Amino acid sequence: MRMRLQLLYAVMAVATVFVVFELCLSITNTWTPSGGELSDDFLCENNPDVMIVTSSQPHCADADGNLILLRSLKNKVDYARLHGFQVLYPMENVDMNLTGNWNKIAVLRGAMRVHKAVKWFFWLDSDALITDMLFEIPWKRYNGLDLVVVGSPNKIGHYLGFNAGILLIRNSEWSWKLLDTLVRVQQQFKTNVTFQRAVRRMVANSPPWLGDQTAFAYLLAKSKKWRARTGFEEGYTLNGFWKSTEWADPGKVRPKDTFPRDGLTPPFVTHFAGCSFCSGQQSDVLAECKEKFARAFFTASNQVLAMYGVQHKGLTDTMESVEIE
Repeated sequence: MRMRLQLLYAVMAVATVFVVFELCLSITNTWTPSGGELSDDFLCENNPDVMIVTSSQPHCADADGNLILLRSLKNKVDYARLHGFQVLYPMENVDMNLTGNWNKIAVLRGAMRVHKAVKWFFWLDSDALITDMLFEIPWKRYNGLDLVVVGSPNKIGHYLGFNAGILLIRNSEWSWKLLDTLVRVQQQFKTNVTFQRAVRRMVANSPPWLGDQTAFAYLLAKSKKWRARTGFEEGYTLNGFWKSTEWADPGKVRPKDTFPRDGLTPPFVTHFAGCSFCSGQQSDVLAECKEKFARAFFTASNQVLAMYGVQHKGLTDTMESVEIE
């Protein structure tokens, strides 16, 4: 079984879209929206070897879903190019025992086996956009940590104590053991009714099924071993819910805005959780999700295009661009 898994992970590494970008843009060839050169603080010398990891299904039932996934991937590729990261983007279930949101765990386990030189993996759900494109992740802050999430240490043991859709996870033995333990929790939950009850008692407001977020919450609540090396990032918006961000008010975002690069305005990551872009099921919230997603995407894209002296004319679904005055 172990040999089959190792072969599967090796095939995954060859078969998936794997992109390696230059370490940084040349300072002399990049420009800010105001027309000046990027300052010397936008150098990637302090970035460790990082891989952005994301995944999606190969086809969406919704007519707009495929375009949304393409834009989401482009957004991550743009950020990776600017900051010297690598990108791994499988569209397959790499372990048929770990499907749905559990595919994240399978992909990360495989990536850790194959890409041993990578120091950190930056997992982003396919419905998440990086919206502060020049923000630098403060890696030195995470010395002594192996997992960084958004949430609150005061809410450990609650299903909504953190969101597992965006993770920073170190490529370490601790992380590998954590992912392996998550898989064992998932397998035990399938067949052991007593264990199911124990998980629900430990994780308040957990749904009847076992997703990876519930399993994470269970392990953090159960053992100091996992809490000790987990950090809850509150200094910048690592995982901003789309309804509670400035994208909810079109008047607060302008195509020519410059941003302080603090990961707060705009949020570093805007997560469109609950939008279900690929489901094909229409809902009252889906139209709003699509409009806000487009607005967030074009705002992020403008930050990249500004380096070349152009920006999108508006923040709606248009490819028209204009020179920066």
